[in-house]
Amino acid sequence: MAQLRTKKWQKRYIIIETAASVFSQRGFHGAVIAEIAKLAGIGKGTIYEYFPSKEELFFSVFEWMNNEMEEKALVSIATLGETAAERLRILNDVFVDAFTGIRDMYGLTLEFWSAAAASPLRERFRETFRHTYAGYRRMVSDIIRDGITRGEFKHTVEPSAVAAALVGTWDALGLQAWLDADFDLRDISHGFLDVVIRGLRP
Repeated sequence: MAQLRTKKWQKRYIIIETAASVFSQRGFHGAVIAEIAKLAGIGKGTIYEYFPSKEELFFSVFEWMNNEMEEKALVSIATLGETAAERLRILNDVFVDAFTGIRDMYGLTLEFWSAAAASPLRERFRETFRHTYAGYRRMVSDIIRDGITRGEFKHTVEPSAVAAALVGTWDALGLQAWLDADFDLRDISHGFLDVVIRGLRP
């Protein structure tokens, strides 16, 4: 039974990973389930055994990409960095590296935002977006609070405000890097974070 569950999860993962590639190349409306099935090496009907509609498959791709990013961020800040400033820099690089890894699929982000505005599953997209952004803000806030407790950051800092601004900036920098091939995301994000950290210190 456990082996059967493992095989089912492996097949589900293959479908989602293949779908992510097709959706990123063709967009939601241009993607065809038959093409996804062919590239995944399975029958079209098999996809519908796992996902009842193209919308459900698209949402699962969205969840998968979010979860991958969040797990990398949590592992990185938990195992690396002695000071709060170091952990902020590590988190910054997690976002930069994640963007670099999915640059060819970054256009999907715009599709996901569009789905949150007008899609049969828009409430589920919105809720996942809310949960994801709240999680990132919480990560940054916790790091800043720890920095305040240690005396590394000044006590007048409002952690939630800085966290919201940082998360929003990382989002915007990723979009600019996707639009402009000459935009040096790593260098610019490091420069910006240096300014923020200097402002946080006593």
